[in-house]
Amino acid sequence: MSTVRFESSAPAEHSASFHLRSESPLSDLSDMSDDSDASDSDERRALLIPKPPGEAGRANSGGYNLQDKLGWDEKRFKEFTTYINETSEKLLVPDLCFSKQEPKALEKVFRMTAKEFKIEDAYEKDWPIREAYKLHLKYTSEYAKKKVVRKATTGIKKAASVLNIRNPAASTSSRAKHTTHDEDL
Repeated sequence: MSTVRFESSAPAEHSASFHLRSESPLSDLSDMSDDSDASDSDERRALLIPKPPGEAGRANSGGYNLQDKLGWDEKRFKEFTTYINETSEKLLVPDLCFSKQEPKALEKVFRMTAKEFKIEDAYEKDWPIREAYKLHLKYTSEYAKKKVVRKATTGIKKAASVLNIRNPAASTSSRAKHTTHDEDL
C-alpha cells in the first residue's frame, strides 16, 4: 500500500498520512505482482471523470448541459461541437441516429476526437464525446426524416394539382356543389 507522509518540525502527534489506495486484499495483490501495467491501468481508470446522471441536452428532464459539465469556455466548446459536426458529416451517416451507426466508425471518430482535444483517458468511456455525437446525430437524423416527409407531402400536393388540371370536371363539379346560384335564392 502506498502511503504519503507529510512531516514537519512539529511534534510527532501532528504528522499526517494519506492513503492513496483503499485497504483491500485485492489492492495488495497488485503490489505483489511484477505486472505494473495492470495496476497502472487500474489507477488510470480510477482517475477517469465519471459521466453525470441523465442525458446531455435534457437539462430540464433530469439531464445536464454538456458544456457546463465539461467546464469548458465558450470558444473551446464551440470548436468541439464544430469538430463533431464536421466529423459526423464526413465519417458517419448523418441520416442515421447514433445507435444505427457502424461501431467501427464510431470508435474511429471517438479516437480522433479524443486526440484532437487532448482528452484521451480523461473521461469514463469517453462520455463527453459519445454524448456530443449522440446529440448531433439525433438532430441530423430527425432533420433527414422531416425532409423526407416534406418531400413526400410536396409530391402528393403536386400530384393532386395535376389530377385537378387533367380532370377539370372533377374540380368543377366539386365547386358547383358549394356554389349557390341566384335562382336558388
